[in-house]
Amino acid sequence: MLAVDVLFPIGQVADQLASDAAALGISVDRSKLKNQLARLEAGLSDVLDKTAIVLRNGKVRTCRFEVLNDRGHARFAFVVGFTGLKPGVLTIPNNVEMAFPVLSS
Repeated sequence: MLAVDVLFPIGQVADQLASDAAALGISVDRSKLKNQLARLEAGLSDVLDKTAIVLRNGKVRTCRFEVLNDRGHARFAFVVGFTGLKPGVLTIPNNVEMAFPVLSS
């Protein structure tokens, strides 16, 4: 098993969202926002689910955000499909996809 850290801890996402809103002159109550982290995570997952990202890398076949089933729990992930990575740190066969967790509360 390969352990992977979450790409964007939801608390940090909320802090950045509040800071960006403040920079635009929008007042955000950070404590109320933090009480709604599950809703924020669900909303981001809904908006970004199935969104493809184009990466200009010959070893990357596909790249997208997707809500996946992880042992009965929905997990929002960044899914990368590879064309084959040869021996190095990891050897990944052709047409293998790896999912990395995006948000966590």
